[in-house]
Amino acid sequence: MPPTRDYDFTCPVCGETVHAGALACPHCGADDNSGWREDADEADFETGNDFDYERFVADEFGAGPGKMARPAFGWFWWIVGVILAIAFGAIIFRG
Repeated sequence: MPPTRDYDFTCPVCGETVHAGALACPHCGADDNSGWREDADEADFETGNDFDYERFVADEFGAGPGKMARPAFGWFWWIVGVILAIAFGAIIFRG
């Protein structure tokens, strides 16, 4: 069993108060295994709004906001789709 604290502290994950002796945050469920450390304190909780949405989209999707990156083999899948459609049509309408 992980050690408990004998004083109230601020959850470093969600910023809510966690009462002395608690094994997990009652608000977000963080505990020693999933988020907080024994040496964590309020200074570890960042409240700034430094999230850059434009950078996030560019990093995740590689093409910037509103633009999806085209797959490298897009033309290949179009050809495969056309061949499969022709083959399926030949099988269905064979008669």
